[in-house]
Amino acid sequence: ELNPLVLFEKYACTACHIIDGAGYGQVGPEIFRNELGSLLLAKLNSDEYRAQLAEVDQLKVEPFVNYTEVRKTILDLEGEELVRTWLKNRLMEPRFDQQVIAMPNLGISEEEATALTDYLLAGQSWLPFASATNSAKKFLKDILPEANSKSLLLMFGVGGIGGVIAGCVLVGLLWRFKIRRNKRSLV
Repeated sequence: ELNPLVLFEKYACTACHIIDGAGYGQVGPEIFRNELGSLLLAKLNSDEYRAQLAEVDQLKVEPFVNYTEVRKTILDLEGEELVRTWLKNRLMEPRFDQQVIAMPNLGISEEEATALTDYLLAGQSWLPFASATNSAKKFLKDILPEANSKSLLLMFGVGGIGGVIAGCVLVGLLWRFKIRRNKRSLV
């Protein structure tokens, strides 16, 4: 049975998680499907996550050895494909990219993990924006390899604020010029 609601019951997901307000679990994170994709994308694109993968890659025991190629693939993916690949693998083997985690390996098959992933990420409106944002971030890191995410965010955040201020000043000046011009044409 690949019905995600049946799978939630089969694997007792709501014993540990609250999913869209349903369930009684307090062990795992609360999951809101409408924001899950964007939250995961932010996590998976973080410098902290990449450092975590580098640490896990040093482990020479299972399940880490078996998932080495999956972790390498994840580093090359972006947007929806990145999130779907990560979530599917997390469901099949929660420790594939993290040494210590409360979630046990429940023996979820690849087909079941795909069905659950499809359900959890259904209707995500963030995907087109997130893919564009991720591409822009990769472009910036290519042209400014020594810059980290926080400095880029600060630089563009300050630039964005400055741009808004400059835009307001420009609109004000143009409006003032238009009013003066209109007053002259009335005389």
